[in-house]
Amino acid sequence: MTIHAQLPVDILNARIAKIQSLLANTQAQAMLVSTNANLYYTSGRVFSGYAYIPVQGQPQYFVRRPVGLTGDNVHYIGKPEQIADRLSQLGVELPANLGLELDLVAASMADRLMRAFPNVT
Repeated sequence: MTIHAQLPVDILNARIAKIQSLLANTQAQAMLVSTNANLYYTSGRVFSGYAYIPVQGQPQYFVRRPVGLTGDNVHYIGKPEQIADRLSQLGVELPANLGLELDLVAASMADRLMRAFPNVT
């Protein structure tokens, strides 16, 4: 995994593995993070966008800004509703249960993100 991180890749891989291990102990098939602290923790970068972390496999990074950010699994989006469509195009099965940062994002944004994933309960 690379996103031209400001942290060593082995540290980022260990962090992703820890999140995936925790997800495996829940009913969530993936987690979507968007706050600066959690984006930095999962990618080694701060950007405007989302990190999609599946219970298995590589994370996908959905970036709104800055333009020019490159790396593996980096996808540019204009709005969060594009995330599910892009995952489907990549052949990623959409989750039935999605973890969100409910204590850190506005209720309206959490609702918007849930509606962007049609099968999420």
